[in-house]
Amino acid sequence: MVWVDVEIDGLNSPICAMITEKSSQRLALTLGREVMLLIKALWIKLNTSNTTVNNFVGKVASINQNEVMVSLNKI
Repeated sequence: MVWVDVEIDGLNSPICAMITEKSSQRLALTLGREVMLLIKALWIKLNTSNTTVNNFVGKVASINQNEVMVSLNKI
């Protein structure tokens, strides 16, 4: 597994993700390369206090049957 930090303009820290070595090679990831980030997860944890990684301030924008949309505040 490979840790990948994705920097997003306007956010105070990168989003940290873990991908397979094979995916890293297939995507030919290099420092500074522009990527599209899609978060697809069976579950995520929303906190009301700070955590050590992937700590972003936002608001729940909508809740549908199987989907929650969260809008992140730009800091």
